[in-house]
Amino acid sequence: MQVRKFEASSMKEALEMIKLELGPEAIILSAQENKGFGLLGKGSVEVTAAISETQLKKRSFAQERLSPEDRNKFSGASAQVQRKFIEKSVSRYLPQDMSATNGPMRYVDIADEESNTNTKGRSVEAVLNDLKAQNIIKEKSPQKQMLSKKEQEASVRQKGHFRVKEAVQSAVRAAKTTESASKSTGHRVARNSDVEVKALKAEIQALRGLIQDFGSRDKNQNPISLHPGAERGLPFELSFHFEKLLNVGIDAEVATEILVQAKAELGEVKIKRRPLVQAWLAKYILNDIKIVNPIQLSKFHVFFGATGQGKTTALVKYAAQLVLKLKKRVAIVSCDTKRIAGTASLKTYSRILNCPFFTVSGPEGWGEIFAQLEGYDVVLIEMPSTALKSEEQMTEMRNLIPPVRNSMSTHFVQSVTWKDHDIYEILKRYLTLGVTDLLFTKLDEASQHGVMVNVQRRFGLPIFGFGIGPKVPEDFEFATKERVLDLIFKITKISHAGGE
Repeated sequence: MQVRKFEASSMKEALEMIKLELGPEAIILSAQENKGFGLLGKGSVEVTAAISETQLKKRSFAQERLSPEDRNKFSGASAQVQRKFIEKSVSRYLPQDMSATNGPMRYVDIADEESNTNTKGRSVEAVLNDLKAQNIIKEKSPQKQMLSKKEQEASVRQKGHFRVKEAVQSAVRAAKTTESASKSTGHRVARNSDVEVKALKAEIQALRGLIQDFGSRDKNQNPISLHPGAERGLPFELSFHFEKLLNVGIDAEVATEILVQAKAELGEVKIKRRPLVQAWLAKYILNDIKIVNPIQLSKFHVFFGATGQGKTTALVKYAAQLVLKLKKRVAIVSCDTKRIAGTASLKTYSRILNCPFFTVSGPEGWGEIFAQLEGYDVVLIEMPSTALKSEEQMTEMRNLIPPVRNSMSTHFVQSVTWKDHDIYEILKRYLTLGVTDLLFTKLDEASQHGVMVNVQRRFGLPIFGFGIGPKVPEDFEFATKERVLDLIFKITKISHAGGE
């Protein structure tokens, strides 16, 4: 087996070199990217390929039967066309009883009239070369083309058997000569032969393992070591960006959609320049992200969310922003009356902020407090923490929503530390309650923030704000596109410690 390394500026060029040098049956062992340190002095691709001696002989045999002009056409043909031509050329001249075996036929498997000695002969390819050297196999002349196909096969088979038999007899005689010579030299030849046989066996075993490994792959899978995104149809030039998007938490499907669009807009040449692609991605995120304008505030703000998402803390931080920075008159309402500890905590924060505090346990409670809420600029409402897994919970939650749909914003509070799938499942249920936007919390506890992009692309909801730490009111931010981009690509880092 011959193993060679090829270096080119792109994977396409490397594969062309391999096809030209080794032929279509070459096996790609590995592929790696050289980041400016290759032989070409710049970013390049290095591919290691291997080809068996048998396949090289087959290719050489097929090419020798071509004219120079046809040989050039053969070199420029596709790998599939070359493979078909080689197999057809070899099988055309190889006797059927030899080509029909599962592997190279051994000479010992051929009956010998003159000797019963069992010895291993050369491969079929070696015999094929002998037949060719002795002009037993020739190109068809115009006269021979008139023969029927059966007659041609019978002629080749007859001559082939004669020469194979002759070659076997020669091999046996050579073996006897070697045996007598080895006795006179203290069996050194025999020992050397044993070493060579063991080495050949080890090499064959390794090749079998390699073949089994490739045979176990999906038939539709390219035998080349796949680069990130290859299974999704992304070119090698975008593999770095695909992997980077995955590393910041962006879903593989979303990353693929983005990079497919990048390829379409930038073209084959520009996607090879990483800074250009990175700039394109930054611009794309800025344009794609949707946020809520904090200036256009509704009077009623409802906070939904499952247990442990930081809903109460997010409400208090937002209230502090409104009271201390925007100088708004704020009232706080809790509908989570079944959780006594939660109500007590929210009531304590209300006193600190000097905001009136109300509780509502049913739909009739809103009628009782509406008159008292008339003089306030903003009313913040905390809903019960539940997963909405039953129709009873859905009905109870729906009855607690204040009957003021035209002037109300509903925020779905969600920790970015949750898995995408879990967020999708619970948010689907909350959407039936009229969720208008997203409020992400615990940004300081997460190393990846791509989930924000995933959730928004899936449900189309804008982002209202962020909870970025435990401090009140400092650790709350209204969402901006620039801040989302910063969190995704880690332009700056959150310096806060602790959780919400």
